[in-house]
Amino acid sequence: MYKENPLFKIPGPILPEQNVLNAKRSPVRAHNGEEWTEIYNQTTTTLKRVFNTQVDVILLVGSVFCTNDDFLGNAFCGLWIRKYSSQSD
Repeated sequence: MYKENPLFKIPGPILPEQNVLNAKRSPVRAHNGEEWTEIYNQTTTTLKRVFNTQVDVILLVGSVFCTNDDFLGNAFCGLWIRKYSSQSD
């Protein structure tokens, strides 16, 4: 299945180290349940320390398109709410 030195082109081209290839071969973890919740909480706690913040840190799991869609949806929804909620019926 894999060549001796597989060449990945996204991002890349790179020659991944063996530990990276081994990690990619492992089963995908479920995105719910106790194990996932513990990892998520540890990650957000660490990110709060890294960014020196006390506000909520939210992880968006997906491609950059998911992030852009979330951002644009929230931005335009907020604008729409501000525009139309201030008008009288």
